Amino acid sequence: MRNGPAGKEYRRGVSLKSIIASPNFTGFPIFAAQSARFLSINTNTLTAKNMSEKSCAPCCRTEWTYAHLILRLWVGLRLFMAGMDKFREKGGVTFSFDNLEKNLKPVTDLMTKNTPSFLLPPAIVTPYFYALSFALVGVGLAVILGIATRLSLLVGGLIFVSLSFGLMALPDDDPAVMLGIQVAITAFALITASHNKFSVDGLLFSKKVTTSSDA
Repeated sequence: MRNGPAGKEYRRGVSLKSIIASPNFTGFPIFAAQSARFLSINTNTLTAKNMSEKSCAPCCRTEWTYAHLILRLWVGLRLFMAGMDKFREKGGVTFSFDNLEKNLKPVTDLMTKNTPSFLLPPAIVTPYFYALSFALVGVGLAVILGIATRLSLLVGGLIFVSLSFGLMALPDDDPAVMLGIQVAITAFALITASHNKFSVDGLLFSKKVTTSSDA
């Protein structure tokens, strides 16, 4: 036995619902006022939270869009310029396929002589670097313009990883670490790829969404 809200005694087995329903219960106004106050506080808190999230959403989307643009442009330019450098005359400003062969020969010789054959078979070194030169230019342009943004960033990241593997196999640790930083930057660009508003993909998909919503 213990005292109830109105000074009455009741047994432990009696539920709160039966106490409130009892005609002798005089604490209902206090109970109702406290409940209403609690609900009012929580409702106001949720409303303020929702308003804050709504007001922050456009700002956050804009920041992510600009962040992705900066990252994507850097990755694209890095890929494109590295590819163009393969066709450039050493110490000059002319670009040609003859320069490509001259520039790649020292690199392929270095990799063939200093890399264990079980890690990097000599038969694939020269074809890899020739294909790499064209891939850097093509993928770099795709990343800069935002064409197939996710796929082009993924391929660009894999190119950086493959170059890192070659440097590790030499071994040449410092340049490999620098390439690791470029891999991380490419990964961040890929993470934010859903905010590619300023890109060919963004323009095409935004038009499709607008057309479908108008229909």
